[in-house]
Amino acid sequence: LALDLTTRWTSAQFEDDLNTLRLAPASRTDLAVSYALTPRLRLTLAVENLLDADIETSRTATGVVGLAPPRWSRAELTFAW
Repeated sequence: LALDLTTRWTSAQFEDDLNTLRLAPASRTDLAVSYALTPRLRLTLAVENLLDADIETSRTATGVVGLAPPRWSRAELTFAW
């Protein structure tokens, strides 16, 4: 069994090359739990953007802001040979 808790923080940055369209600083937390079902098969359950943060990814000159995906989850099976 493995537990992975990751937090990423980014400072304010700019969308454009003239440094006029500023994006807000943001932090994102992800959580994943992984369990080896067999020596070759692993099950992982994960929640990304666990705290459902609004993360700005783009901004236009007219003020329209693009956001990263909200909280979402995934399940995966990994087979190694």
